[in-house]
Order: sequence, then structure tokens, then C-alpha cells
Amino acid sequence: MDDLIQDIREYFPRRMVVLVAVSTVTGTLEGLSLFLLYPFLSLLIDGRLPEGGRLLASLVGSWRGVVGEPTVTSLGLLILGITVLQYGTRIFQNWLSALLLGTYVSGLRKSLFSALLLARWFFFVGIRSGELVNALTLETSRSLYALQMFVQLISSALNAAIFIAIAAVISLAGTLSLLGMALVIGVICLRYIRRGNSVGHALTSLNELFSGWTSDILSNMKFFKATGSEGIALDRYDGIIEEMRLPFVWSYFSPQLVRSIVEFVAVMMFLCFLVFGIQILHLEMAAMLVIIGIFVRLLPRLAVSLESVQSLAVYLPSVMAVRSLRRRAGEAAERELGSDPAENARRGTPASIEVRDLSVSYGERAVLRGVSLEIPAGGLTTIVGASGAGKTTLIDSLLGLIEVDSGEIRIDGQPLGRERLGAWRRSVGYQGQDTMILDGSLRDNIVWAEASPTEEQIAEAIRKAGLDGFIASLPEGHASPTGERGCKLSGGQRQRIGLARAMLSHKRLLILDEATSALDAATEREVMDNIRRLRGEITIVMITHRLATAQQADLIYVLEDGRVVQRGRWEELVESGGAFHELWRQQMGFGVQTESGGVPPESGARHEDGSGRSAA
Repeated sequence: MDDLIQDIREYFPRRMVVLVAVSTVTGTLEGLSLFLLYPFLSLLIDGRLPEGGRLLASLVGSWRGVVGEPTVTSLGLLILGITVLQYGTRIFQNWLSALLLGTYVSGLRKSLFSALLLARWFFFVGIRSGELVNALTLETSRSLYALQMFVQLISSALNAAIFIAIAAVISLAGTLSLLGMALVIGVICLRYIRRGNSVGHALTSLNELFSGWTSDILSNMKFFKATGSEGIALDRYDGIIEEMRLPFVWSYFSPQLVRSIVEFVAVMMFLCFLVFGIQILHLEMAAMLVIIGIFVRLLPRLAVSLESVQSLAVYLPSVMAVRSLRRRAGEAAERELGSDPAENARRGTPASIEVRDLSVSYGERAVLRGVSLEIPAGGLTTIVGASGAGKTTLIDSLLGLIEVDSGEIRIDGQPLGRERLGAWRRSVGYQGQDTMILDGSLRDNIVWAEASPTEEQIAEAIRKAGLDGFIASLPEGHASPTGERGCKLSGGQRQRIGLARAMLSHKRLLILDEATSALDAATEREVMDNIRRLRGEITIVMITHRLATAQQADLIYVLEDGRVVQRGRWEELVESGGAFHELWRQQMGFGVQTESGGVPPESGARHEDGSGRSAA
């Protein structure tokens, strides 16, 4: 409950106070109309005002001065006017409740999504995607239901309190008997309320598992079809669904069970109250009729209150889950990402990069070990190495996505601090191994990171990425839809869209992380030719497993086990032996021939230690 109260304080504290005040006014008006039935029925049945009626008359002396002594007609008109006002305030109350609910769910999703976007990249490495999807979609909706039940509980409880107070004015003994009935009903329902909370926690955990597994299945549907493993996927899916079935059934059945218990027990005890009130308390007929009317109005509110408590117990774990995720994301936030004016002024100017003795580890595992290298401005630098050598971690460090253990990164001779990291990232074009494709048009995906590119800039980026022929063949051109996650595109087409996005506008650094791996040989040559033409305009860093794409690089760095073990141009590394020679030999499947036709020696390579020994 504390989490929900904190959400209320954060999103709409004043409006909640207004809602409580309006609910109180609505309940008071309804209670007053019921209270006025007492003197109204007394005048109608006995022709006289009861004690409560005289008390009411003394409180509305100014009204009596206008219309005289209370009569059946005047009281009837007063009750009618109060009832009209009551339903007017109730409509306003319902509108305000709807406004609060809409504000809550939109604010909750915006704040959670914002917290996730501002979190460090490493935060996402250690969290399940199912938890993120579940929190942003299902759990925020369930949090909305929690607030709805809370608002409903407050309204019902306020009305019940007002009814009880009015009943106490008419008959204290009768009211105490009604309170006794409510206490008995509450004790009976307590165990179901506790059970609902445990069911809510179970559903939150199962929903996370369900969301993650559903996302995995849908994103890998081609694999299941191609391997004929639909049955295995269906069995796993059925297992999760079956595990969710009973908690789901209980979460919807338990509130109805509580309502049924309340209504059954209340009716039985009310029959006892009738006998008790007439034969023992000797209540007047008018008083009995009013108390019966109060009971009839009170019973649904009592049932709603207990049903709301039960439902609230089921939905509160969702509020806790959303707040917990937002808190963890906030603790992992990238703080003080500055927008350095000097960095902004250098947009369009190739960046020079220097890495000094950089070390990075994930837990106890060292990934980069004292890496030092220089990336010249305007040049094409390629980083190669076997899988797990640390290439992607090095790129992540250049982008400031991960925290380094030691060492320094300098851009144009200046340390890359957090005060300039925001502007630095905006000056980088990035194309990773997995191309980001959103459900929209080709143009939407190409211009994603740019506010207002010109049509000439877009056309130039499309040409450089080798997309112009493909787009020209489409009836709608670059307005053609991509489909969800680019389902209407081939792997090569998706990568070319990513390349066009990375090359758009005035970037200082272009990072290509296996960016041509899904292209056919002809398209790859065309794209690489376009990339090489960018020399001098932009600094290019390319990671690749396919060493043939590195032949035209100005400088090649070879990483092995988190260290730079070789560097140089293509010809030097191929002929010198060592780690690069071994990688090339493995890819080609035979020994590498030098210009003289012989097999290159295993010595003479330019290694980081300056020796001629193989660094492999």
C-alpha cells in the first residue's frame, strides 16, 4: 500500500484531495436525503415530526422561515432537490476518477520508460526482457486497477461512514447491531484477502516469465518453422499457461466470492436485526423503514468495499513491481551527461581517438587488459579478432556505454568525461550486428536520429548505403512500410537501412560493428566502396570477422584475449605471421601466399611487444 500512496503523492496529490472532498459531499448529500426520509415518513404515517425531525427543523431555521413548518410536500421537494444535486456531484466524481486513472497510467508508463532510457547500458545486460515488457504493458495496467480499487474503496468507505453516522442519530442500538454485522463479515473475508495478496505476487512473477517467453517465441518463429520444432515450443508455452491458470482463475473469482459471502451473511443477519429491532428495541415504523433503507444502500457499499480490498490485495504487487523496476533503473541512471558546446561545434569534423591503457572487466572476468591504440581522424580503422576477444566491449567503451576499470579515452586530445558524453554520442553514427528496425516507413527508420535532415542528405545516405536501387523498385519509394521488426525486409536490406541511418547528417565518427555480415558479396563491395569514399569526411571504425573487408583499411588492430597483439596495414599483417595470419589462414582454409609465392614466415610480425615472436 505504501507504494501506491507514494504514486498518488507523486502524480496527483491535490486532485486526490479534491476527489476525496467530492466523494464526501456526494455521500453526505445521499445520507442527508436518507435522513430526511425519517421526518418525511413520520409525517406521512403518523402526521407528526419525530425527535430527529424536530432536530432537523431547528438546524434549518432559515429554510423554515421561508416555507414554514416542514410538511410532506416541502420535505419531498427538499429530498428531490438534494437528490438532483447528489447525482450531479456523483457525475463530477466519476469524471474526476476517470481523469485520475488516465493521468496515473500515462504518468506511470512515461516515468518508467524514461527511467529505463536513462539507465546505463549494463543495467539491461543483467535483466530479463520479459520483466521489462511485462512492467511496461501488463503491470502498469494492473497498477491502474489497483488505483481504481483504492479510489472505489475510499468512496465506499466514506459513504458507509456517513450512513452509519445518520443511522446512529436515528437509533444508536440499531446502528451498533449493523456495525456488529459488518465486523463479522470482515472477519470471515479476511483469509480470502490475504490469499489474494499472495496470488497477486505469483501472477506478477508468472507474467514476467510469460512476457519474456512470448517475445522469444515470436522473434524466433522462423526457426521453429524451419526446424519443425513447433511442438516443443507449444509444449513450453502450454506449460507456462497452465501454471498461470489457477492463480488467474483465483484472482478473478475471489472478489466475486467475497461479494457473495458479504451479501449472504448480511441478508441472514439483517433478518435477525428486523426481529431484534421490532420485538426488543421497539423501534418506530418510520425509524425501521429508514434504517432498512440505509441498510439497502449500505449493503452494496459494504460488499464493494470488501471486494475492493480483495482486488487491491491482488493488484498491489503490480504497483510494487513497477516502482521497484523504476527505482533500480533510477539507481543505474547515467547522470550528468553534458552537452559540451565545443563538441557540438565540431560536428562534421572527423574525430581523432586515443585509448590509453584501458581495462574493463565484467565481475571477476577481465575483458580488456591494458588496451592502448590510436584511431586517426578521417581514417578507416578496422578491429579484428576471434569471438570473445573484446572487440564489442572496446566499442562500448568508446561510446561510454560501460564503466571502465582503469585507463583513459581521449577525443581530439581531450578526455571523454561525462560532461561531454551526451554531445559525443549524438555525433556518432552506429550500425551494430542487429539492425534496429521500427514498424514504420523506410524513411522513418533512416531519419530516426536526426531532427530535420534535408532530402538531399537523405538521398545521399541512401546512395552510400546501396539502397537506391532497392527503394527505386518499390511503388511507394522510401515511404514503403518495413513491417514489425523489419519483417518485410531481407537481412541485407535491414543492414543497408542501418548503414544509411548511420551515415546520415554530419557525424564525426562512424562505427560499423559487423555491419556488412548479412550482405551478399556484390552489395558488400559496393557498400565498402562507398564507406572508403568517406575517408577524410568522417572517422570510421569497423569491427569485422570477415578479414577480406579489412583489406583497404588504413590501420588494422588485432585483439586477442582482451589485448592488442598486432597492428598495421593489411599487407604487413598477412606477411608477418602471428595472430592475424592465423585468423586469415583459418578463414581461407589454406596457407597464405606472399607475393613471392611462398608461405609467409612465422616471424617478423610487428607485435605490441616489438619482438618477432608470434603473439597468438
